[in-house]
Amino acid sequence: MKQITAVIKPFKLEEVREALAEQGVTGLTVTEVKGFGRQKGHTELYRGAEYAVNFVPKVRLEIVVSDSLAEAVVETIRSAAKTDKIGDGKIFVLDVEGAVRVRTAHGHSKGAAPGPEVWLVWGWPADAEKPNKFWLSNLPPTTSLRRLVYLAKLRWRVERDYQEMKGEVGLGHYEGRTWRGWHHHCALVAVAHAFLTLQRVLFPPILDDLDAA
Repeated sequence: MKQITAVIKPFKLEEVREALAEQGVTGLTVTEVKGFGRQKGHTELYRGAEYAVNFVPKVRLEIVVSDSLAEAVVETIRSAAKTDKIGDGKIFVLDVEGAVRVRTAHGHSKGAAPGPEVWLVWGWPADAEKPNKFWLSNLPPTTSLRRLVYLAKLRWRVERDYQEMKGEVGLGHYEGRTWRGWHHHCALVAVAHAFLTLQRVLFPPILDDLDAA
């Protein structure tokens, strides 16, 4: 992978972004910076007095792409950012040894072996043209398909239990300000919900003729 760092004029930012999007590059980091180079700054007037501004406002772009796209991305930035005047900016290309996504902690290192295999489970309703739900799992390869589907669908049971705890037994009614009080409140809510669940299991409702209708 390559990291491409480009320092360009601020008013060229949107034009460069659109050009990169046409190349399939959608992820980039933008930072407002100031530079001092061949432009040697400029002068400004304030209340009749002339001031020298040595640092010129710039925009720095940071993009990480595969090796195969690096040359094309550099040329795209150069073409979109240039004005054929001094101060158009610079482009730097650096090697990237690895990257880690913070949210999932999934990492990729240059030359590293692929990670362990995972299950991909999808839901495809009979009336749908394509699958509409997907799940990834790192359960052992010996896990049965029935078990995978059961665990994937268990999310809805957890969501239903949460709504019951919140609406019926007062999970969302806590108004204290201490961790100990919140922990005590959650414990009582869990016990109350467990009691109601046990009652439904031991004494299921009996439908009469009116309910059936």
